[in-house]
Order: sequence, then C-alpha cells, then structure tokens
Amino acid sequence: MPGPKGSQPAEPIGAPARLTMWQAVRQSWLIHPDWTVADHLAWLDDEAYDTGALIGDPAEVVGRWLAEHRRTAPVASPADGPASTWSPGATW
Repeated sequence: MPGPKGSQPAEPIGAPARLTMWQAVRQSWLIHPDWTVADHLAWLDDEAYDTGALIGDPAEVVGRWLAEHRRTAPVASPADGPASTWSPGATW
C-alpha cells in the first residue's frame, strides 16, 4: 500500500475465519484417510470444536460426513501418478 515510505504491505485485517466443523472433518479426512470416527471426534475436541452442538449423536453425524466424503471423493486421473487407476485406452 503506498505511503510516505513508499510501497508497504497492507496491515492485516484480522485472523482468517475458523473452519466449520464439517470443513474441519473434511480437511482432516483428506490428510488422515485412515482415521476412525473416534479419531475425528478426539481431534475435534482437541481443537476446541463443540461436538455437543451437533444435532444428534456426534459419532453418527461425523460418520455420515465421512461416508459422504468417501462417496464423493474424486476419481483418480493420469496426473495422480503411479497410484492412479487410469490406464491407456480406458473409456470414461
């Protein structure tokens, strides 16, 4: 930002917004796909998320989220490298 001392970085406006609980579970699942529902709940508690605020049993809610994440995970593509399920001549 231009000022009396020339161009300077802008002052930060504030801290970034905290992830929603759903977003936090999604992100932790991407990093730790082997975690169980109990692992995710323990991590959420460690990060001071209020799992008691979830509507219904927290284990069932997080379990549904994880099932949805797995169901909607993107299909591997050639750019994914050696672990890819793509093969030449495959039809999509």
